[in-house]
Amino acid sequence: MRKGFFTLDQQRDLTKGVKKTKGCYSCGLHKQCLSPKLFATGEGKKKILIIGKHQSKREDKKARHWLSSPGRLLTKTLKRFKINIDKDCRNINAICCRLPGDRKPKPIEIESCRHNILKEINEYKPTLIIPFGIDATNSLIGHRFVGTIGSIGKWRGWAIPDRDFNCWICPSYHPSFVEENEHNPVAKLIFERDIKNALTLLDKPLPNYKEKIKICKSWKEANKELRELSKLKPPIVAFDYETTGLKPHANGHKIISCAIAWEDYCFAFLNHERIQPLLTSFVTNPHIHKIAANMKFEELWTREILGVKVKNWLFDTMLAAHCLDNRSNITSLKFQAYIRYGIVDYDSSIKPYLTSPKNNANALNKIMKLVKKDPGALLEYNGMDSLLEYRLGIDQMKEMGILDPVNFAKTGVVGGNMPTLKQPRKIKRK
Repeated sequence: MRKGFFTLDQQRDLTKGVKKTKGCYSCGLHKQCLSPKLFATGEGKKKILIIGKHQSKREDKKARHWLSSPGRLLTKTLKRFKINIDKDCRNINAICCRLPGDRKPKPIEIESCRHNILKEINEYKPTLIIPFGIDATNSLIGHRFVGTIGSIGKWRGWAIPDRDFNCWICPSYHPSFVEENEHNPVAKLIFERDIKNALTLLDKPLPNYKEKIKICKSWKEANKELRELSKLKPPIVAFDYETTGLKPHANGHKIISCAIAWEDYCFAFLNHERIQPLLTSFVTNPHIHKIAANMKFEELWTREILGVKVKNWLFDTMLAAHCLDNRSNITSLKFQAYIRYGIVDYDSSIKPYLTSPKNNANALNKIMKLVKKDPGALLEYNGMDSLLEYRLGIDQMKEMGILDPVNFAKTGVVGGNMPTLKQPRKIKRK
């Protein structure tokens, strides 16, 4: 039963999303290699788990990992940072059998071997996991991260505090990619920097985030929270709507729920005609600065449904994500929630109800079915969105040089020792 507050600790499950029907022999690769099911090797004294792609011909023959030319490059690179690949690390591949002709793994082959990776993590309990290449990254998170995994370029360089595995995950290019691009010194430089940055996390604990979401069970309870908010006047909040579609212009569209968050607290409520006066007062409050992910969505729905404009917009996390890192497909709140806070897949059960028919942005979605079935689930999801938007916005502002976002919201002055721009001297003309 729900008790008003919701924490993500309830979601931790290493096998979440793994297809139980796939087994070690499902792909048939064991029939054509000398060392089938080459599981993890290495002493692992420093709690580092390295995940590669698959065995080379020599590794298959010797039943050892990283004996190929790319493996020697990795071994040499780790040695520069005083890491012994056999003594300090555990080593395993996304595919535990050799692939004929060193071809790219098929999805069924990654699925068939995934439980070996999860078993190793469960038994070894690494502090740091470094998956090299997109196949290794896919084997580690592909069953949990809903959506297209994409290329390794999307994932490399992030330090992910994964809550399910309770360790840092730092993907990077596979050393074979570095060798293939030996004419390009940038590839090797990035590869080495990724490893160096990952190793700095060995003694760094995972951040201890807390999420408190108050589920308002009635319009009276929601109004009480909105009144408290107007008294507190927190300088910065994030707010998020769940609606009947993407655009509000067609008949029948409504704001179904709203969540408002600041610091580590959030309250979420179903919209009601008796809530709208206080909700309107909140969005037009000139003393409260607002954060959102893709703020034009909340702005558009506020104008169309509430009939007012939002006052005091401060920050858009989606635009900021693009400014901080212009790689493709990384600006969504769900992606940022995982790579920054280790929160993965909190929306897969909700998403089907919020999806509108293709090629019709004004069409109604199925959110009302969810409201009738499980309104608490919708509010939990809405609340998580809002909490993450607030946390992400504050972090991004600090990264962009606004060292004290709260002071900035109050005064408009960038905090810290940031240099101020001098006004150009006016030239008197004769």
